[in-house]
Amino acid sequence: MKKRYLIFVFCIAVVLLIVSLTEVRDESIVLIKPDEVVNAEIYNFVLPSNDGDLQMINITETKDIAHVLTNLSEIKPKDEGLSLDGDYSIIFNKNDGSRLVYMYERGTLTTSTGFKGRITSDNIINRLWAGLDYPVQNVTENELPSDM
Repeated sequence: MKKRYLIFVFCIAVVLLIVSLTEVRDESIVLIKPDEVVNAEIYNFVLPSNDGDLQMINITETKDIAHVLTNLSEIKPKDEGLSLDGDYSIIFNKNDGSRLVYMYERGTLTTSTGFKGRITSDNIINRLWAGLDYPVQNVTENELPSDM
């Protein structure tokens, strides 16, 4: 009787372990809400850059910031990311004066929140850059935020 009970408990434990390992987890890299953001700056290069062609768009409308965050939440960590977007940096300037920085280079994302890893993005950042109706601004190294 004890042997059957132990086998039953063991089987339940194995099933629970398998379920927990296969459970779909939300591993979003975006850890901010639109109402926390004053503006978002998207740079079409990785900061700091040695290139002379530095461009950015400054997203200021709350609905557009929400659109950016919604799209970025589709990017999930992967062991083997694909370099589909080119190189971009995104800075979210928050209401409290702090900022979150996301640097995407050759399929690897580094954030100011401590995440660093390969991601698959399916051209999400590229489409954001092309689809947002904000003027592209040329910037120089001197105009870049100093804490990057």
